[in-house]
Amino acid sequence: MEWNVIAGRAEQRRVTRARITEAAVESLIESGVAATTTLQVQRRAGVSRGALLHHFPTHEELLGAAITRLVEHNEEVVRKEMTSVAQARDGDRWGRSLRVFGAVLRSLSYAAELELWAVARTDPRLRETLRRAEGAARRDHRVLGDVLGPEATAAPGCSPAPPSTCSRGARSS
Repeated sequence: MEWNVIAGRAEQRRVTRARITEAAVESLIESGVAATTTLQVQRRAGVSRGALLHHFPTHEELLGAAITRLVEHNEEVVRKEMTSVAQARDGDRWGRSLRVFGAVLRSLSYAAELELWAVARTDPRLRETLRRAEGAARRDHRVLGDVLGPEATAAPGCSPAPPSTCSRGARSS
């Protein structure tokens, strides 16, 4: 009996954390970073202030969890579009790759991810939180290699360490 209670509480914590994270992601996509306050996320998730602070003691930690989900959303867009271009079989590999990246660039989840990184440019605590969270969620070379092929990611200057994809990449300190 006691084991069932413990397992039930663990599942309840997991569900509550996921609900809060999804509320933050929805807010980021719909309203942007400035409007994604902890109070707004709390209301959207339908949880108490204590529950929110138990799972995410700081705004940065909440945004870190949100970027993990945004990365997952963006990778889903890549996989979906890759399936679409693979079935079409039109154009060369580079043309198909551009279609895939174009789909990602048009997605609202990608815009929200970029907005978070733009804010983190001048916020060192947020920047470090996002680096850790995105690094755990993303394997840039795996995604790039899936789209462009392994020879593209084997180029000199490319590094497997997230969040940068290459030494010439967009995300640097």
